[in-house]
Amino acid sequence: MNDMAHIINSLPVAAIFHASPVGIEIYDAECRLMDANPAALQLFGITDAAAMARVSLSEKMGIRKEQLRPLQFGKSIRFEHIYDFEKNRNRHLFPTSKTGIVHLDIWMMPLNKDGSRLPQGYLVQYQDISEGKRSEAQFYNVTRRLFKVQETERQNISLYLHDSLAQDLSTLKIGMDLMHGEHTQIPADIRQKIAAISSRLQQTIQEVRDLSYNLHPSILDNLGLVPGIQQLCMNFSDKTGIHLNFFSAGFEGITLDFEMNIHLYRMVQEALDLIRTQSKATQAIIKIVASYPNVLIRIEDDGNMINVNESPTDERNGKQMRGHSLSERIRLLNGTIKFNSCRAKGNRIFMEVPYNEKVHSEQCLAHPIRHGAMEQIKMFR
Repeated sequence: MNDMAHIINSLPVAAIFHASPVGIEIYDAECRLMDANPAALQLFGITDAAAMARVSLSEKMGIRKEQLRPLQFGKSIRFEHIYDFEKNRNRHLFPTSKTGIVHLDIWMMPLNKDGSRLPQGYLVQYQDISEGKRSEAQFYNVTRRLFKVQETERQNISLYLHDSLAQDLSTLKIGMDLMHGEHTQIPADIRQKIAAISSRLQQTIQEVRDLSYNLHPSILDNLGLVPGIQQLCMNFSDKTGIHLNFFSAGFEGITLDFEMNIHLYRMVQEALDLIRTQSKATQAIIKIVASYPNVLIRIEDDGNMINVNESPTDERNGKQMRGHSLSERIRLLNGTIKFNSCRAKGNRIFMEVPYNEKVHSEQCLAHPIRHGAMEQIKMFR
């Protein structure tokens, strides 16, 4: 046994309880406070645990008693909680010197003894994770700004390609066509080369316009999200040969701001890119539903397994970066994403993100689930 283990084992439990930098509270079987260590007292801004003795655990944390029910069956509970000292002061639960809010990581555990199945009490640990939450919020703000700057730059490049480069190429093509049509004295072999150049210019013009559209899909500005994704699916099918079926519901009467539209559009675009590069599917189904307060996106294909768990820094083919970018975009929107891939059975990608409406219609406000209705939501199950 090393020296550190010997020191730890020689310490009495009471000494560990009082010296712990983690806030610890002991509750009886009725969820009434029995004792709190100095770290817990400091965390909640009180000098004596007796000040909280009459407050139950659920009252103190501002949670329902039902949320504590797993403790009664011998199960631990761990969750994050925002504790508001102003609300505590307004409820007159206990005197505190603290103000504002604090982000807590809370771990509640039942205490049993003598083989009893029923808890004899409860131990609650608190850790202040406010600093980490602030750093996380700053990271998300920076990431959000980077995405916004990226889309702005894409829009600028898109406008240049469409309004300048594509127009110049079109002017050049018109000149080549005029030369081919007006100067009949030009030798046949030269005329053939001019025609070939004109044809190649037309292809280049179309490629520039496609690139401009991919950089900034103007249809989102003019017609909105659903037509934009529908056009994306049509373009994807034309270029890859992968047959896509697109379904949407619940978007009638609501308008999302451009930032949300472009994020949702890019999410579908990046998911389709994963299907193109990794899955090699022959067909896929894209379903998108606005079910307030979330937008649900489900994509299914019949291809090979998609691997999104490899390192995003692997530069062998860029596939990992695409999956990483999709996950980061989901996290930025406080959403969730689930991948379900089975060999020989294809892939399922399910995404869910909360949204705020830019414009509410009176009809939509009357329904907690927008016009998609419950029977249309069933297609996600």
